[in-house]
Amino acid sequence: MLRAVLSQAATAATRPAAATPAILAAATTRTYMRGLDHSPSRKAQTQHDLYSSTHPEYVRHDALLAQTTNLIMRHGKKAQAARLLTDALDHVRTLTNTPGSGLPARADPADLFAEAVARTAPLLETKAFKRGNKVLQIPKALNERQRNRRGITWILDAAGKRSDKEFGKRLGNEIAAVLDGTSEAVKRKDQLYKLALANRANVAVKMNI
Repeated sequence: MLRAVLSQAATAATRPAAATPAILAAATTRTYMRGLDHSPSRKAQTQHDLYSSTHPEYVRHDALLAQTTNLIMRHGKKAQAARLLTDALDHVRTLTNTPGSGLPARADPADLFAEAVARTAPLLETKAFKRGNKVLQIPKALNERQRNRRGITWILDAAGKRSDKEFGKRLGNEIAAVLDGTSEAVKRKDQLYKLALANRANVAVKMNI
């Protein structure tokens, strides 16, 4: 299985970035609420219940967005993390309505974010293993949640290096950069693939961990 993953990584490292699927261009715009289904704040929970009862078609329950919210969260402030992610998606939606942004017009920001994560999520990682006096880099396949976590973390790290004052704009611009193929997160994925391909002979090495 790992050899098949390495073969996919080699193909992904050599081919150009895929174009944005046509289905994203036809996606309808949606409104994002500023609360969570399981918010730590009773006030936010009440607002969420009220909003979901009047606008059930706008309530989002997405595993990828929930995972991203948890990665953004600091000091247990989950509602604040949800607001920051909402601001980023709202900024992406603004970019889709801006001519010359490079994003498909009127595309769903959540779908664009999922596409950005898919482009940065690696299929494998390398584990350092010491054998004698040598340190071997051993490629290891990742499951879907691990791949998404690595891709989201890279996007957040690259967004943190941007000069925009607001976090929502930094993250939104970074998502657009990933889709454009100019993001640092995409470069980190390519570097990881090159390292894994250079050490593919170590796949058969068994780690005693």
